[in-house]
Amino acid sequence: AQLLEFILQTRRSTSVAISLRQIEILCGALAAGGRVLSFWISTAVTMDRWLLICYPVYGKTFCTLKRARIVSRTLFIIAFLYTVPLFFEYEIVQIPNAYQIIHLDNNETAMSIDEDSSKNSMLVTKGYSDLARRKSYRWFYMFFNVIFVYTVPTLTIVFFNLQLIRALRRLKSRSKRLRQKSYS
Repeated sequence: AQLLEFILQTRRSTSVAISLRQIEILCGALAAGGRVLSFWISTAVTMDRWLLICYPVYGKTFCTLKRARIVSRTLFIIAFLYTVPLFFEYEIVQIPNAYQIIHLDNNETAMSIDEDSSKNSMLVTKGYSDLARRKSYRWFYMFFNVIFVYTVPTLTIVFFNLQLIRALRRLKSRSKRLRQKSYS
């Protein structure tokens, strides 16, 4: 982000700045989708590991390569669907630079500003689109993120890892008892 801002500050071409902002919006949405995908794949792997260790008979039935591919593809599709609205959350905003604003404030017409100078000296940034400004969208997006992107995967991973720790402790204490019986 810092590198992109530096490039945008040093470029004089508005068209290059617009292209870079579009790339920034695209990469931001893809990064969010990748984050969701990585959370849920970690959750799926944790559940798979739990099933294999705690219930090995069921694990052999359910933890197959075919099922892993199906789960991975399903999670990828869900992450992609999650990402789609993010592509439309921002829009490119062009703002006249300070020099143009000073001239416009002095009651000069916009036509008096050199056209070439106007094209190449616009401040190009991103702002929320109409979709992102809707209160219902923001609330739904926040609710969805809190519940399905962060809370559910985190609690699921914690729960199944605690179950794994408990099962491994039982296994360790059982093997310790068996060793003590075999020595006596």
